[in-house]
Amino acid sequence: MYKKDHYKKKIGKLEVGMILLYVLPPIGITWLMLMGLFQLYQVIRWRRPLDVTITVIFFLSLLISSVAASIQLHNLTYLTSVLFILGYLGFYFYVKLHGTIQFFRNWIWINIGGGLYIALLGWIQVLFHIGCSTDGIVGLITGTRLFGYDQLDRLFGSTYNPNFASFLLLYAVALLLVVWLYKIHQKKRKSDLLFIGCLVVLSTAIIETGSRTGFAAMVMLYLFFFFRLRLKKRFLGLIGFLTCTPLFMEWLPRSGSLGESMSDRKLIWETSLNIWRKHPVFGVTPNGFQDMYKELIGQYVAHPHNIVLYFFVSFGTVGGVAFLLLVVVLLYRLLLTLTANRIHKEFLDVFLFLIPVTLLTGLFDFPMFSPQTALVAVGVIGYWEYYSRLCSFGHSAWRQKEGTKVKDING
Repeated sequence: MYKKDHYKKKIGKLEVGMILLYVLPPIGITWLMLMGLFQLYQVIRWRRPLDVTITVIFFLSLLISSVAASIQLHNLTYLTSVLFILGYLGFYFYVKLHGTIQFFRNWIWINIGGGLYIALLGWIQVLFHIGCSTDGIVGLITGTRLFGYDQLDRLFGSTYNPNFASFLLLYAVALLLVVWLYKIHQKKRKSDLLFIGCLVVLSTAIIETGSRTGFAAMVMLYLFFFFRLRLKKRFLGLIGFLTCTPLFMEWLPRSGSLGESMSDRKLIWETSLNIWRKHPVFGVTPNGFQDMYKELIGQYVAHPHNIVLYFFVSFGTVGGVAFLLLVVVLLYRLLLTLTANRIHKEFLDVFLFLIPVTLLTGLFDFPMFSPQTALVAVGVIGYWEYYSRLCSFGHSAWRQKEGTKVKDING
């Protein structure tokens, strides 16, 4: 009885942390980071066996590169990235070791609800031109303090930046589409209007963030959705999708400044490559990149705005190659699970939708630069490791692990 209650208590803490991540971001980030660091402490203190996966190798590579780069650059303040890496690694362990199918359902709905919260709060900011702008302790705690952008004409809700908001809204759209897809396949159609209404709210909010990459990823999500429908519904859905194709360029946010934006990106990418060439092995750490970019160009840029460049520049070839290996292994295992026998694959669409979105948004930006978004992405990796192994265990092991029959994505 003690173990059972203790287990439920842990799950409760994780859920609370996820909710705080959206409502009070600094508190939620600190909450989940501390849970991760405590998980690492338990692994070391009790000498628990360490399951060395590609994700563990990835984080350890980042850790080694950060320490080595800080020493090479003679700047110990760059070691602050080590604390974040350890927190992410510990959080990954926690999700993988303590996650359950029930909490995974809760995680899905918390992210959907968090997306709706960002959308509604952001609309209030945009429509009434209110917000905490660039100062105020309330704005810092609630995530309504704007960083990296100095105008209130783009929706950002409780995420500090419109691009971060776009990333979390995309996760909410993806998860809502997965739930709706399950409902359609199970012929539970009573709540179709509710799903459509929520999708309209979230999709409009993505457009209001002004993120062109977010808009492209959203279009990709709806295309995935139509392909995952049954044949007849798929055909009708694709007709509707193709009919709206000419409107996409009209709906594309900030299309007038596309050329200027790509020119800025080109400068950032070229400068990032130059920094990597000077420090190819261990990189310069995230903080070191900001200092060196300002020294070279004379302006502040937070990150290279490309997920591949980010890991190569910040963590060198050691971290960059580890990231590429992580992507290859994740996609390979995703393909294997997709083509395997359909045994307990109720949640496969969650990863089919989320992993490509994460990679696509990273190619033209790096929204996971924020711990608020990074923790959500790390949670996806942790649950993928947990879930993909359950799929390979087979029928009896699944029941033994969960202690009950898995119902569906809605409980």
